[in-house]
Amino acid sequence: MLKALEKYWPLISLLLLAILLAAFLFWPSMARALTTAMLILSISVAGFFVARRQIHAYRENKIDRAALVRNIFVETAGTLIAMALAAFLIRQVAGTIISFASGAVSILLMVAASVLIGLMAGILVKLTWGKLAKSESKNS
Repeated sequence: MLKALEKYWPLISLLLLAILLAAFLFWPSMARALTTAMLILSISVAGFFVARRQIHAYRENKIDRAALVRNIFVETAGTLIAMALAAFLIRQVAGTIISFASGAVSILLMVAASVLIGLMAGILVKLTWGKLAKSESKNS
């Protein structure tokens, strides 16, 4: 079951995003609660998948216990940094979009911008943080 969840998580995430968009358009009063729930769920699942992958490598004796702890810490920190960077950049861009557009157009523009900024922040952190994690593991 966990493998199926991991395999289909991107599709599940997109469906949850569609539900969140529908909430913004049709049930604005529920949008804040749904956003909070989705954020907590996303962070939890990301942490779970990171830990699961590292524990699997540990059980196959590919890494030792110290590497297990270090890898979980580094990957989790990288994920949190990517989320924080994306949230910061999205707030900046959303403020700009709100000043230029209003109504449903601004919501659609903010969603599109948020997805693009989230992808760019993830790639940027993966490139920079990945180099740091690789150099750290070579030094150990």
